[in-house]
Amino acid sequence: MNSFAEAPRFPVSHIILRLARSKAFPEGSLRRGYDIRAVIDAAGHLSADAWHKHKTAYSVQRFWDDEPIKHGMLLHRAGGADGATWAIHYAGGADEDEVGFRLDKHVFQRDAFVSIRDDDGVTQTFQVSGVNPTGEVLK
Repeated sequence: MNSFAEAPRFPVSHIILRLARSKAFPEGSLRRGYDIRAVIDAAGHLSADAWHKHKTAYSVQRFWDDEPIKHGMLLHRAGGADGATWAIHYAGGADEDEVGFRLDKHVFQRDAFVSIRDDDGVTQTFQVSGVNPTGEVLK
């Protein structure tokens, strides 16, 4: 009998968020959104446990019409309604961070909705258009 417990394994997912329907965008927008690499737990939530062990694996690319793609990292930081919050951090500093609204509570599955407040303080809703395994497993 093996007395060593196997280290947890964290499969990485590729998550695509696209701007949902709104007054300004009645059909939503395929040209505005986020391309995220992150670990989703068995319940479909972003895994804070995996993030604490593999922070650099949580990457984000923001695509916005014809603007250059912004590269960032997903952060799990202290604060927020339940003691912690998820945010997107870009190289330009904390003043460019975009904060997710209760991303710890959202289930990341196709057609679900999440809200993100941009660096100008505007909150927009995005629809999950895809969640697919990357094949990468973190240990």
